[in-house]
Amino acid sequence: MRALLIGNGKTGKEVARLAPQYGITIEHIVTKKKPTIPTEGVDVAIDFSHEEGFIERLETLLQHNIPLVTGTTGWNDRIDQAKSLTEKHKGAVLAAPNFSVGAFLFSQILRFAGKKLAPHNLYDPSVFEIHHKNKQDAPSGTAKKLSSILEEEFHQEIPTSSLRSGHNPGEHQILFDSIDDTITLTHKAKNREPFAKGALLAAQWIQEKQGFFTLEDML
Repeated sequence: MRALLIGNGKTGKEVARLAPQYGITIEHIVTKKKPTIPTEGVDVAIDFSHEEGFIERLETLLQHNIPLVTGTTGWNDRIDQAKSLTEKHKGAVLAAPNFSVGAFLFSQILRFAGKKLAPHNLYDPSVFEIHHKNKQDAPSGTAKKLSSILEEEFHQEIPTSSLRSGHNPGEHQILFDSIDDTITLTHKAKNREPFAKGALLAAQWIQEKQGFFTLEDML
């Protein structure tokens, strides 16, 4: 399988390093210095870049019938437009704020905890996340997803806070606090491999599919 890699940051480099293990060849890499998107001889695009220009990149790929796997965040306010374009061009997109299988399972544990705790009206939930100093969006896409899960269960706005410091690849902490005790759930990424591995699995999975998907559809 031949892939176009958009973004050559730390996660992008992990995608390129691990791609051969998944039978994927990185044919082209799009960067800020080389922003042109090649569309010939490409079976899938993997995007770990910046929200700026995302919709334009998406439309170019859809016009050339290239499936997109994207971990780029910060464009969620345009998700309806992205879904509409995908439907219009009968294309395929898998978008996830976090491609770690462990992070996905963590979100499922969180949903279970919310269902158990919310009816008792004893705990106040909150979300706290830490990422490296160069991550530009805050809160993270994963934090927003976790907050939305809690909002569905608790029917209230969930306090969410962020810290950008150092080199942390990603940590998300959920607090359920009551007058008597605190329950803490934490997912901490040790490196960027889980994000790259999940994206490469998604690149395999999305072949021959049509529609706008999430990691939940794949797993």
